[in-house]
Amino acid sequence: DTDEWCEAAKSFGAKRIIHVAKHTGNFLWWNSNLSDYGIKHTPYKNGKGDVVDELVASCHKAGLQYGVYIYAHRTPLDTYRKELTEVLSKDVFKKYGPVCEVWFDGGLKGDISDILGKYAPDAIYFGGPAGQMRARWPGSESGFSPEPAWQTVMERPNFDMYTGAHSDPDGNLWIPMEMDTTLLDHWWFWKANSDHLMKSLDHLMVTYYRSVGRGGVLLLNSTPDTTGLI
Repeated sequence: DTDEWCEAAKSFGAKRIIHVAKHTGNFLWWNSNLSDYGIKHTPYKNGKGDVVDELVASCHKAGLQYGVYIYAHRTPLDTYRKELTEVLSKDVFKKYGPVCEVWFDGGLKGDISDILGKYAPDAIYFGGPAGQMRARWPGSESGFSPEPAWQTVMERPNFDMYTGAHSDPDGNLWIPMEMDTTLLDHWWFWKANSDHLMKSLDHLMVTYYRSVGRGGVLLLNSTPDTTGLI
């Protein structure tokens, strides 16, 4: 129920959802012929289901922005280019507007600037090659920004990837930090009987002050359970 996901996000003040449309397991959550391992090859909506399309529509209805994560690490470049192109060129974005963010996980090797330039020229690019990066990882999954938390870095030609360690008050590139962390401590994926792992409100407030409070962006992970609800 992607409408419910959006209501969950809005309940704590989120402005956008970064959707993991493919993670390390390589399951494709959009309707695709690029792989037999995807939602198209399940009973969901008789093979017609597409969670990317559904979530983009729900985000639009809820007044949220939609960003996407497609796992690149250990994916052959030609395969990744096809996956990224297939998602970013979907008709749903022509209807509701392009993605707000493309989330790379630090493992992207190769040039995809042509695809981003064509389908998502104004999006935030988190991670990825330094020459295309528009937001960077702080250096840990704690949700805390380094202190002091400069949002600028000094350009380094042919450099691989900027992180929080490269913050520089005299930097000539504006690449703010985005702090990703888990709602469960420390567990990214849904599992049963995990309420005892839920971070306390006090913990989450400290996380907020040390991320947003230091000029960055907080990305708080949550995930649907096996009923499709958060």
